[in-house]
Amino acid sequence: MTTSRSSRTLLASAVAATVLAGALSAPAEAAGPRLRPVVTKYAATVAACKTVVDGGDRVRLSVRLDNNSNGQRSSTTAILRDGEPTGKRLDIPYLRPGTSSKVRSITFDRGGRVTVYFGINAEQYGGGPTIALSTVRAC
Repeated sequence: MTTSRSSRTLLASAVAATVLAGALSAPAEAAGPRLRPVVTKYAATVAACKTVVDGGDRVRLSVRLDNNSNGQRSSTTAILRDGEPTGKRLDIPYLRPGTSSKVRSITFDRGGRVTVYFGINAEQYGGGPTIALSTVRAC
């Protein structure tokens, strides 16, 4: 069976595209933590994951804000222990529409009933839930 030149070219292009797609996606996945959406509000999403560090004594919470809105958005993440603020807080400044922040992290001691406030702020309003740390998935 003979194949035409255009068929061989098409096949070679498809193979090259598949190899290139695999090469481009591998480094991005290996580059950082596997963040998962935690809250979506005002057309913006906070994604987060947690990692136990320092021999199990501390937790690192990694956070990113994805702004899918038509306006600017910012985010505040605060750690509470037994319902009281710990002073551990992470602020992501206002982002332009259609952009994402870099992954940022906050590290804090384990112990007690830890909850996390994930707030998303628009230009004139803001808010978000406080959720148990146990509901945030591992990285």
